[in-house]
Amino acid sequence: MSRSSSHPPKIHQRRISLSTACPPNLTKQDTRTHTYSSSLLWCQRLWASRLVRWLAYLYVLASMLFCFFQLMSSPSEVSSLRTDAYLDQQPLGSDSINHIQKPLLPSSKLNQLNTQLRLSKMFSKSLRQPDNVRPFWFKATDPATSIGITTVLALDDMELLEKMAGQWQGSISAVIQIETKDGLNSGHAVQALSRLRREYETRPLLGKYVDIHVVLQPFRTIRTRLQGARNLARLFSRSHYVMHTPIKLLWLPSHASLVDPSTAGLFDRLDEGDAFVVPTFAFPRRNVQTDVYPTDREGMIEWVDSGRMGLLDYHWSLNAGPTSYLEWRDATEPYLVTDYDYHYGPVYITTKEHHPWCEERFDDQLPACVYTTFLNGADFYVLHNAFIIRSGQEPENELTDAERLIQDGMYKNYRIEQCAFYARQFDQHGVYDTGRASHVKQECIKALRKEKIVKI
Repeated sequence: MSRSSSHPPKIHQRRISLSTACPPNLTKQDTRTHTYSSSLLWCQRLWASRLVRWLAYLYVLASMLFCFFQLMSSPSEVSSLRTDAYLDQQPLGSDSINHIQKPLLPSSKLNQLNTQLRLSKMFSKSLRQPDNVRPFWFKATDPATSIGITTVLALDDMELLEKMAGQWQGSISAVIQIETKDGLNSGHAVQALSRLRREYETRPLLGKYVDIHVVLQPFRTIRTRLQGARNLARLFSRSHYVMHTPIKLLWLPSHASLVDPSTAGLFDRLDEGDAFVVPTFAFPRRNVQTDVYPTDREGMIEWVDSGRMGLLDYHWSLNAGPTSYLEWRDATEPYLVTDYDYHYGPVYITTKEHHPWCEERFDDQLPACVYTTFLNGADFYVLHNAFIIRSGQEPENELTDAERLIQDGMYKNYRIEQCAFYARQFDQHGVYDTGRASHVKQECIKALRKEKIVKI
């Protein structure tokens, strides 16, 4: 027998599986129904109605038109919507300022610099972190006036701000400082900003005249620093001329009264670099009635001569400061301050630009702002037909005795330092022998003599 006959060919045997052991029923049932459901038949009958078809076409057309107008809306409207969304939803983290919608600007590499970087350069010597500053948190609806007030306040001073806006009736650049007890992302900060929005929106005069710039105080900040806030209020002012004004006032003149024909030469002198002082009158003692006072020049002269009010210059008794009540009473035009002293800190008007900024090494030292302006060559003229009224109960500053002692010591050194600085600057620019350097020579001699550095 041959080998092939002894070994039958191998046949592949398929393993038994579930499908082979239990084959499915091959008779497939058709699951598709041949009749429409009742709901589909109802839709067909509804669509057969001409009215329904017309309504559907109108809905599609309206949707297309709405989308078209939204896409073609102006950039200002889009920016406004984004700004509202930012105010309502933007977190208060340290980098949130960089997400503010940027305006359309001409092409420039400088536009790539974010706000935080710009502020950090502008205030490189400031103790405040620049990313805590929110400029133009609210913007006034009225256009900027020629002279604008710059002021600093707290959240509890909104009523005083409204009173100022009603009396001034012109542009106000206000910096409001808000405490953040538990950091910038705390619920306390959110509540404070919500309260600020309510206060602003429920007081129409604020929305008309006042630009609000918010400063969120860094965590564990123990004192409000007014010097830096004064600089911010001036920096963000939209007016060409600024009046540096405290928030706590009883009365101040309107913007229109300062720009009437009788003050036609005011702007020329301001543009030349000079400054104008708005004299401040106050009551002579505490616990007196402060809700009645004169608001015209003749009435004020009568009250001061009778001892019911006086011309206020901090660091001096009433009527004894550099503003000089005797000169004001007899003046028929703005007059020059001839007895300047480095403690002098009045309400004054300057151009927004071309003047030194307030020194931020101090917490609250308004005379330091005036001092550098004076050394820079500005003459101070007192307005004879305008004034401000305060109660006389406001302190010069709110420092403790220890803080005031330290600041006074710093200010003495600062006085000599600035004398040397401006003398060197004027010498390098070749103007030391001109009239612009007369104030530097005057103050340096007084400072060096007082500190017994030289004998003159």
